[in-house]
Amino acid sequence: MNQEKPLVTTAQITGIESKFYADSQSSSFTLVTDKGKFRFNSKKKTGEETTSHQQFQKYGFKSGDTIEIAYFTSKESFVNPKGETIMYDKNTVAYFPKDDENSPKRPVTPLIAQTPNTEAHNAPGDLSKLWEELQKLTGRVRSLEIMLNAKQSIVPDKSFIAPVDEDQEPPF
Repeated sequence: MNQEKPLVTTAQITGIESKFYADSQSSSFTLVTDKGKFRFNSKKKTGEETTSHQQFQKYGFKSGDTIEIAYFTSKESFVNPKGETIMYDKNTVAYFPKDDENSPKRPVTPLIAQTPNTEAHNAPGDLSKLWEELQKLTGRVRSLEIMLNAKQSIVPDKSFIAPVDEDQEPPF
């Protein structure tokens, strides 16, 4: 990633993949879009939350949304099972540009209503801190929901239960 400024594209999300790393207590997310895959992490190596993850939680992006993505691209490679070296472009999200007069409008379903709660903002310090903590926790819950949905989409349905005759003894 030797670029000074990130590239910017508008893309439609067709899927969201996530992976949790227990050792670092962080997650990586891949937005699958009509323009390719774009990856970002929940935390920096220092342990701080990344800007892209904060925005991802704030806006609650989902499949079908058309969004702007500021990203860096780099050439990467891997060796496949046949021993062939495969080259590809790795797209890493820097941030999601905000809507302003210079950016295309996109449908966004925010996780938390964007209208300010004047009571919370004008309340004594303790209530204001509780409001901020609630917003953070809500974002974390959204992140966990996304990870759970991603895992459920790759796990086969095991909900089939064979009919049981009530008069019959269980087979175990």
